[in-house]
Amino acid sequence: MDLGVHCIELIEYLLDDEIEDVKAFYSTKTFSYEVEDGGVVIFKTKKGTLGHIDVNFNIPDTASESKLELYGDKGYIICTNTLAQEEKGVMKHLYLPQGDYDASQNRTTNEPTEYFGENGDIYLKQIQNFIETVKSGKTDYFYTERAVHVQEIIDKIYNQ
Repeated sequence: MDLGVHCIELIEYLLDDEIEDVKAFYSTKTFSYEVEDGGVVIFKTKKGTLGHIDVNFNIPDTASESKLELYGDKGYIICTNTLAQEEKGVMKHLYLPQGDYDASQNRTTNEPTEYFGENGDIYLKQIQNFIETVKSGKTDYFYTERAVHVQEIIDKIYNQ
């Protein structure tokens, strides 16, 4: 629950789709946390995308690449070392539509485009955004509704 909620929210945002069905395994194997220290969630979205989320607090930080991988019929996006308290890490994007299925699995060796984090403090940016929202007098309940939705998915995981 601790880390998985962020992954669920990010995946739904990137896919512009909502997770509809989940199956999960989770446990506390290493630490004495009140919340699990590792979990795997398999999901299906409303539009039919299949995927999985692996979250772990029970491996050394230096051993984790904090990887996000999205693959589709036109390429991929791979992010590494982006899960941190600062904007850092690398996103690689490759746009290479496959066309029809190639049984021989001939692969092209195109180089992906790389994007690098700005090294800013993400918490400071969130606080600044909150201050600007309060000063503007505008109310934005979108994120509240999203948080409730993500919590409903977490509840599905625990109640399966």
